[in-house]
Amino acid sequence: MLSRVKSESEHHVTVIFMHISVVLCVCVQLNLASQSVLEGLNACFDHRSEVFIPELAMSFKVQHELTRFFACQNPVCEGGGRKNLPRSFLNRFTQVYMDALTTLDLIFVAKSSYPQIPSELLERMVEFNQQVIF
Repeated sequence: MLSRVKSESEHHVTVIFMHISVVLCVCVQLNLASQSVLEGLNACFDHRSEVFIPELAMSFKVQHELTRFFACQNPVCEGGGRKNLPRSFLNRFTQVYMDALTTLDLIFVAKSSYPQIPSELLERMVEFNQQVIF
């Protein structure tokens, strides 16, 4: 919630008031992140327990008991500037490895998500998608 308050000198100051029960921080394609982003994330995990947002020129304390981080990355072998992250950084996360979804997996997901679309059409859509990818 964003609200305006007046200071004693009658100047308007914008103050951010937030009531947060749980914060979820999602980091996508983490192994494409710049060094400064990784260092900023590391500051959340170490003794500093804070994150600096340069656009706001402000630091925020991370309350570990209320904050959850979820990060994902694609394999380095896929290229595109991906890099191996330091083991010390990766050890801060629980690592889960997943195989690519098969055609049958994708059809199951599509049918479960869109039961109103005829199965034959969904199957053809998945088949087309697989041809485009491979």
